[in-house]
Parts: sequence; C-alpha cells; structure tokens
Amino acid sequence: MDIELGQIRNIIEKVSGLNIGTKYRKRERVLARSLYYFFAKKYTNNTNEAIGKIVNRSHCSVLHMITQYHEYYSFQDYTVKLRANCEKMIAKIIKK
Repeated sequence: MDIELGQIRNIIEKVSGLNIGTKYRKRERVLARSLYYFFAKKYTNNTNEAIGKIVNRSHCSVLHMITQYHEYYSFQDYTVKLRANCEKMIAKIIKK
C-alpha cells in the first residue's frame, strides 16, 4: 500500500482533534486509537509491534484493541462518523 503509519496517525489526530499517542484512556481517545490500529492493519503490512510503537503502545494493545474495535466500537455513532471521514482522507492519499 502507499500509506505510512505516521500518515494514518496524522489523519486520525486531525479528524478527531485528539493526540492518540498519550496515555489518557478517555473513551474518545481510546476509540480514535482503536481506529488507528484498524486502519494500520487494513492499509499497511506492518507488524503489531511497529503499529503500536507509533502511539507508544505494545503489540498486545494493538491486537486487543483491534478485537475490541470489531466487537464493540465499530457500530458506535462517534466511531462511525470518524471512520467515514478518515477513510475519505486515506483514500485520497492512496490514489495519488
């Protein structure tokens, strides 16, 4: 794919208005971070370790949050809107 982890992080942070690399565990930040993991796995071939390193998390956190995203977060209003907006921005970068 033609997108890097840093670009995905920047898109998530720009659209959400949150820094996803901090240790805060407020719901909005956790949802944004889980969306970053989801897109990173979907659009790159990076390992869980590399994906987590960008946001100061372990590979275990990445794996856990991807599972949580599919089971709990993918249907929540905030996440659906955030995902749609981020997906559009990622698609523009990939098409270049």
